[in-house]
Amino acid sequence: MITRANWPAFSGIDSSNAVAAFNRLLPPWVNLLLVILIGWQIARIVWMLVPGTGAGDLVQAPPQLSAVTSSVGMETDADAIATTHLFGIADEAPVEAAPTPVENDNLADTGLTNLVLKGTIASVIPEY
Repeated sequence: MITRANWPAFSGIDSSNAVAAFNRLLPPWVNLLLVILIGWQIARIVWMLVPGTGAGDLVQAPPQLSAVTSSVGMETDADAIATTHLFGIADEAPVEAAPTPVENDNLADTGLTNLVLKGTIASVIPEY
């Protein structure tokens, strides 16, 4: 049996009761939906991190792919590439000794008078 909606009957519904019912019923359903979605996402992340049964197994290339790559005939000569010296030849300069310290007796005044010594570092080791 098909019934028609009686629109004048809907005008008598108290809106404050409808909003209260809506506010009472919606949050638990939304919470349940969010818990299910979060659980599903966590399960997906865990299964992405867990290796499968064939994680260490070698995979054989299909015969069509190996035939295509071998028919190209492009081979790389690593020795020829290494002997071309793409970035030039390094100079074999002797290693120099550490530079001698410069005397600091005749330095010009910097004019930085707003510097303030806030602290020092002390050590029990005499060299420091």
